[in-house]
Amino acid sequence: MRFKGNWAFAIIISILSITNFGCHKADIPYGKFENGAIAFTFDDHFIDNWYRYLPLLDSLQIKATFYISHYHRFSDDQKSKLHTIEAHGHEIAYHTASHPDLVKEVKKKGMAVVIRDEIERNLHQMKRDGFDVNNFAYPFGAYDACLNTSLLRMFKSVRCVTNRQNFERGFVGQSGEQQVYFGVPVDMNAALDDAKITEFIGTAKERHDCLILFAHQIQRENVAYQISVDRIKLIAREAAAKGIKFVRIKDIQ
Repeated sequence: MRFKGNWAFAIIISILSITNFGCHKADIPYGKFENGAIAFTFDDHFIDNWYRYLPLLDSLQIKATFYISHYHRFSDDQKSKLHTIEAHGHEIAYHTASHPDLVKEVKKKGMAVVIRDEIERNLHQMKRDGFDVNNFAYPFGAYDACLNTSLLRMFKSVRCVTNRQNFERGFVGQSGEQQVYFGVPVDMNAALDDAKITEFIGTAKERHDCLILFAHQIQRENVAYQISVDRIKLIAREAAAKGIKFVRIKDIQ
């Protein structure tokens, strides 16, 4: 075999590439976020609740992503509030029309019907009303490969959810479009306590990675899927102490 150019240099570079310069995989930063990042996301249709707590999010310098369902039921006042939420620098994203388990719906009705009824109709309405919608979250975190393929033709990313067995998937690892993300639940009924959330924020800093969190309502008594103001303040305080910024999903693409 005949080598062109500096073949000795090429061989050395090949060897170093294979060995990662003597480093183990664990020694290499996982992500591309210099100081770490947190993507705080909220799901569903709780416009009045979120609007009430806009001053809190502003004061903590949290820019969040709101995945919207049931848009066809919104009043003009709620649509106006959603525009105000967007105007405060938050991202408006999509969460289906009626919040079904999409995997079950596809089995019953077929992909084409589900895409038409649960995705296209409300999504087109939101865009006609002036919302810049490019990202999607699965209701109940229910997804499969076929849904991912179909939805990533329409959105830049889809977000699933983690559980006790795979919380580590809540780290982005890399930025870019056509990504499948996983969010870590931080409502008060979630499996993670404040200590574990704090630990994950530290991990995001150490790995130069982005941690995706998701919640539903803010500070609602006797409601299971809600996050307390104190927990939001804890997350913001830990992020500030570590120099971590809050980002929207569209910021990591």
